Amino acid sequence: MSLSLTKSPDWLRPVYGQQEFIFNCPAQDYFLIDVSIVSKNDDIRLELLPNGDNIKVDFANILQNYFDSSIYIHPNDLFYVIPDALVRYKLKVVSYVNDNSTNIYYSGDYYCFNGVDQFDSTYDANKYIFDSSAANKFLNTFNADRKLHLNDSAYLQFFQGVPFATYDSSFNGLLIQNHKKNGTIISQTINYSFSDNNAKIVSINCSPVLLNSLYPALSIDEQTDYYTVKEKNSLSEAIKFYIYDVDNRFDRYYRLAYVDSNGATEMFNFDLMNLNNIKIDKQTYKVNNQWKQFGNNITDKYTINTNWLDENESLSLKDLWVSPYVCISDSSTLLTPIIIDTNSIDILRRRNQKNISYKLDFSKSKEYYVQLR
Repeated sequence: MSLSLTKSPDWLRPVYGQQEFIFNCPAQDYFLIDVSIVSKNDDIRLELLPNGDNIKVDFANILQNYFDSSIYIHPNDLFYVIPDALVRYKLKVVSYVNDNSTNIYYSGDYYCFNGVDQFDSTYDANKYIFDSSAANKFLNTFNADRKLHLNDSAYLQFFQGVPFATYDSSFNGLLIQNHKKNGTIISQTINYSFSDNNAKIVSINCSPVLLNSLYPALSIDEQTDYYTVKEKNSLSEAIKFYIYDVDNRFDRYYRLAYVDSNGATEMFNFDLMNLNNIKIDKQTYKVNNQWKQFGNNITDKYTINTNWLDENESLSLKDLWVSPYVCISDSSTLLTPIIIDTNSIDILRRRNQKNISYKLDFSKSKEYYVQLR
């Protein structure tokens, strides 16, 4: 009897979601499935028994072992290819009757990335592929306008290369437009092409400091209302970055960097509230009737909140609450890991308006000091 594939995942899927295959296999005793993780030069063999006339297998748990949530920053480079951001795999399925091979099935290539499909099998990766027929999305899940200070970092990510060529008219560069408060618009076209067509995820540094350094004519400064970033030929959506007005009364803030549900690096500003708690656990020992201290365990806890957010900002920020990796970002390469301590989010709503403000607590990583004496 023939061995046929009756269900497979889409060619590009978030790894935290179904990676399910179903094979129709009447009158077969057992199967050997070789999963070739092409991008990792790794092979895994599974032996499975059929369930009736079908065999069902989901490779999500296997593929998740090849990903690690990380924040990627590249303060001195406009473009950066994120390493190991995509995993390419394919299958070889062999059916057996009485220990004799009867049929062999070879699959095509499938890709997965460090994303989450919250509803299983409903994720449409094609909307993140730049296409001449539609201005599709960057990989970042934050769908609202960004707000940042002139020295803040900001990054966007996107898919590029084969096999996206089926959908992709190819990345040609960027168009950045600086919208001044007086109505003037300064445009900068950046031509760019990649040296290879390998499938990849690329990060763009959209920070004002770097853009001004590379393209001084852009002049993103205090007179900028906002600037936009999009693919040069309008294959992507246009992302809008508003510039905060300079106000020294509100210059104490934290910019949190986190991994969103598509695995992309995202950042958001929180105001620092006048609430800070430092807990010190001292360890001591007794020698000759004298107590001596040999170490401190310090936990530094802070409370921060957002300004008033509109509904789009509020929804977009929810990835932060469940992010596997959160850091404090400054304007250089420094990232300080933190732990979000808040188990429930305090939400303040402005009366008669749809604006929302969030408050949360975080702890800086514990530091241990040895103090022998």
